[in-house]
This record gives sequence, structure tokens and C-alpha cells, in this order.
Amino acid sequence: MTAADGQSASSLDRWCREIEADLRSVRGASVRTAQTAAASEGAKSGAALQIGTLVVSGLLSAAALKAIADVVIAALQRSSAGSVTVRRADREIVMEGLPPKDVKQAATEILKVLEEGA
Repeated sequence: MTAADGQSASSLDRWCREIEADLRSVRGASVRTAQTAAASEGAKSGAALQIGTLVVSGLLSAAALKAIADVVIAALQRSSAGSVTVRRADREIVMEGLPPKDVKQAATEILKVLEEGA
């Protein structure tokens, strides 16, 4: 997830945690905050959390994939927090804002990305 113009990192982090909590309710899904290697060898920690990046994994049924798409869509509808990128392997979709008329199309596009290779 990316912040909207003028949005603080703490607001983005709060939005990300809300989505993470919603995703945890999806049966079969395991959700964690992404980590990246420390920027330098002298860093105190071996890894740092990436604000705005969640990794969802697990043995996911078609219903679970639809539930994940629904969570992403609901998050975009209730917030003006910027954009959400859904990525699986080399396929991705970036969504920014979501007018009500585009909800059905967005759900279809997210499911295409999530189901490919499933």
C-alpha cells in the first residue's frame, strides 16, 4: 500500500494494520508484514519491517481468494490512503481510489491476479 499525498507514515501504518486484521479473518490465510534486509552491515537489526507491505500466503480456496479481494476493495472504499498493489509472481494490479461504479470490475481484476497459478 502507498500513502496518498500528504499522508504520514503513521497513518499508512495504521491503515495497513487494519487491512492486516481484516485479512487474518480469511480462512486459510496467513498474513505477515514484509521484511527487508537491513540497509547496512552495521545496522542493529538483521531485518526491518516494510511499512505498507503485507504478505498473504496459505492454502487458499476460491472462496478465500474472493474474500481477500473483498478485503482489498473494502479498504480502498473506506480510505483515501493512496493505492494498493496486489501482486502474485510476475502479475500485479495497482488500484488507486475506487469509485462505486468500478467495484465489480476491480474485484474481477484482483481475482484474475490471485487465481493465476493457483
